[in-house]
Amino acid sequence: MPREASRIVAICVSPDLNSNLPEVILVGKSSDVEERAAQFIQQAEALPAFVELGPSQWMYVGVRTSKTTTTDPAVIACEAAHVSRTDVVRVLYLKQVSR
Repeated sequence: MPREASRIVAICVSPDLNSNLPEVILVGKSSDVEERAAQFIQQAEALPAFVELGPSQWMYVGVRTSKTTTTDPAVIACEAAHVSRTDVVRVLYLKQVSR
């Protein structure tokens, strides 16, 4: 999630690292990634969302906001299994606000 002036300004995610995009984002174990996810949740505002199609290629998928989040190990294991990830520490569920 890119920042500008210490605010998250967009949701940019890769299908290689996330399941069920753009409704579900898997947050990996990295201090920077975890910090940005926490900041997005705390900002509580709708942001433009983009899914990576390839190197420097992004598809706009509407404006989204955080619906809910969980750190439940069972939920994490289920969501992470879709993309064979073992580093997930949080799952963010998003809701579409507008196209």
